[in-house]
Amino acid sequence: MNTIFFTADYHQTMSRNRYLAGALIRDGFHVIKGVPTKNDTGSIWFHGLSLNEKHPISPGIIDHLRQFEGRIAFFMNDDHEFFHWSKIDRQLTEKAVGFYKNHWTDKSFPADSAIMDKIGFVNPVLSPLSCYPGNDISKRKQRIFFIGKLTGNSISDIIRNQRFEIVSKLKASGLPFAGGLIQTRDFRIPDELITDPLKQTDFHNELSSSSIVLAPWGFCPLTYRFWEGLANRCLVVAPDFSNYRFAFHNLVPNVHYVSIRPDLTDLLDVCEYYLMNPDKAQAIADNGYNWFSEHASFRGISLNYHISDIIYDSWKNLELQKVNRSGFRFSARALYCRLKKRW
Repeated sequence: MNTIFFTADYHQTMSRNRYLAGALIRDGFHVIKGVPTKNDTGSIWFHGLSLNEKHPISPGIIDHLRQFEGRIAFFMNDDHEFFHWSKIDRQLTEKAVGFYKNHWTDKSFPADSAIMDKIGFVNPVLSPLSCYPGNDISKRKQRIFFIGKLTGNSISDIIRNQRFEIVSKLKASGLPFAGGLIQTRDFRIPDELITDPLKQTDFHNELSSSSIVLAPWGFCPLTYRFWEGLANRCLVVAPDFSNYRFAFHNLVPNVHYVSIRPDLTDLLDVCEYYLMNPDKAQAIADNGYNWFSEHASFRGISLNYHISDIIYDSWKNLELQKVNRSGFRFSARALYCRLKKRW
């Protein structure tokens, strides 16, 4: 049986991958949080990179990674578009058997063809979401809903930030819109675009009672808002991400969600059309909800089998040895892993 060690240079990467660890435990793997010892030569070490472009791997752990005689895989799971290839020690890049994140684009691929063979996925749905069908579209508030923070690394990002553009356009359009941008210390947002943050229960009530939910890009297209909209049987409107690769191959634009142009030139027309045609909005919302329920929702313990099988298959160089999934012992340990704040 494989023993898999998990470490991370960024607490949120480790926290979000708690559910990936839970799936591995459920499926019979021995998962340990912490740095392996010199005696763990037959093990696999998953190390999560930070978003620090200068130091994606902390200096204190680099020597341990170099000296480890087992297999090493690096992962990211924080929606960032780029994998910091040039900042990773070349010896470790060559030594690693896998590089995993929740999505890939042509821009994020390395030039080295040898590394291309090591690319795989981690869970795109970052943490558990319960399915809540709610009311039909016709019985909800006929409005467009989005609330969130700006994402980016500098003030200049505000100019091309989709969240900023979407809220600006909708506020000026006269269409029924609820929400706005949450003020943070990183950006100065115009007062007319600001909204107060909501408690989780209030946020869920606002989202699930809205007919249309917007899922603008954050650090990448696969934002949590997208999955929340599907899980609550809303009509999800999201900028096109057909050029992005992630673990699901059967999520179809304009069947399970409505795709708009990345430059947002059709945003207002699309929103107005589906506000005026709730029956067509309902058909897509139902498709999206059913797809999420079957393929992407968690099963109370961790990632469902559909997600985890796709993820495991993408780890071509790890050669994981799967065992019987039916044991209660594994399920109980996975549940403990998911619920424990720091597993």
